[in-house]
Amino acid sequence: MSLQRSTGGAWRAVASTRTSAAGRWRFGTAAPAGAARVRYRVVARAVTVGGRRLPAATTAVRTLEVLASSAALATSPVQPVVGEPVRLVAAFRPVRPGRPVRIEHQTGSTWTTLASGRQDAAGRFAATVTPADGTTRSYRAAAAVFRGAVAVTGPSRPVTAVPPGALPLAFSVGGAQSCAVVPDRTVRCWGANSFGALGDGTQSSSATPVTATGADGATAASSGSQHSCALV
Repeated sequence: MSLQRSTGGAWRAVASTRTSAAGRWRFGTAAPAGAARVRYRVVARAVTVGGRRLPAATTAVRTLEVLASSAALATSPVQPVVGEPVRLVAAFRPVRPGRPVRIEHQTGSTWTTLASGRQDAAGRFAATVTPADGTTRSYRAAAAVFRGAVAVTGPSRPVTAVPPGALPLAFSVGGAQSCAVVPDRTVRCWGANSFGALGDGTQSSSATPVTATGADGATAASSGSQHSCALV
């Protein structure tokens, strides 16, 4: 039995085997790099078995869709905080429930396994870490060969936790400016300021946050197309 693949309009053998006692066969082969679809067929040459002549035969052509393998890692929350649990969520393609996977962390130039398990029905696997400080740590996701999916290792994902209280209490995006209520309950705005939307008493635009006047003690902020407001 010969497994053939259509390449450039011609059929070329890529694997061969013999049938089992039950008349079945199995092949293993890798799809060519960069291919989106691949056409295969199986050809049996004419043979004589036990004095019986078996004619040559060719199966129907089977078109297989080639799925690219990928591994990606995300954090929840997006911005981790020191001392609070961070969920590392790995997503793999193609989806192969039960596929052995792992999340690794980097120490110096060495990658070691932080957690391992198997893909769920959505192709995901998750682990939890709790940052002890603001040191940047790198993580990545990896998966083993499984049911036609090749081994894959995702890119490094640096994670930096911020100190407690460093995140804005509220945030608003306007037409050309943004404002945030920071932990000391003041309002910081940045962006276009032609109509005084930054609230600092000027009409000078700023790429870095400036403090809005008269908004101390704010609990919320809202930015419009040419204005900004704060709830104090």
